[in-house]
Amino acid sequence: MKETTQLPLNVTTAETVYRDKNQVIRKVKARFEGFDKEYLVSDHGERAAIVAVKNGEILLTRQYRLLISKLSYEIPGGKIEEGETLEAAAMSLQR
Repeated sequence: MKETTQLPLNVTTAETVYRDKNQVIRKVKARFEGFDKEYLVSDHGERAAIVAVKNGEILLTRQYRLLISKLSYEIPGGKIEEGETLEAAAMSLQR
């Protein structure tokens, strides 16, 4: 397989392969110069996050991530519910 170090010429969505209330997974095809490559892309919808800084330190969350099989440090965030404003979603992260 050729290494993908170039930008694709175009990207097209082929089909939805999975859907539930939290995410949609789509098969996407990227055409590069000389070859094509398929990806599975997970879309979790619109999200919100907060960067909380106190005394020059940033608050992070830690959780296990299967794909890297390690704990990951991340900025706290979550899904924006239908009809919810960005501000309300961000405030709900504080609970």
